Amino acid sequence: MSTKVLIRNAGDNIARRETFDAGSLRGERWPVGPYLGRLPDDWVRAYRADENNSGIEYLVSSYGTPIGWVTGTGRVVTPDTWYSMTTSRHQGIARRNLATHSPWT
Repeated sequence: MSTKVLIRNAGDNIARRETFDAGSLRGERWPVGPYLGRLPDDWVRAYRADENNSGIEYLVSSYGTPIGWVTGTGRVVTPDTWYSMTTSRHQGIARRNLATHSPWT
C-alpha cells in the first residue's frame, strides 16, 4: 500500500525505503516489472542487469522513469541523466536520501 505524501516530505520515505506516492515522485519496495519511462538505453540495460542479478529492492521514479534504485546487495544506483527541472529536483531528493542512510533500517 502506498502512502500519499508531499514532495517536500518524500526524502524521509526514501531514507526509510518506504513505499510512497507524492504524485510525480514515487518510491516502491520490490517493484515488479516497472515502466522504464525515458530511461536511456544504457541505463535500461544496467537496471535489467541489476534486476536479473541481485534484484531491485527499492525504486524511486519521477514521472514513471526510474531515477534511483537499491539492489538486493544494498548498492545504490542513481543514473546521471538530465530530464527536466522538476525531475532534477526529484533526483536531488533521491540522491541525498538514498546515499545518506543505510538500507533497511
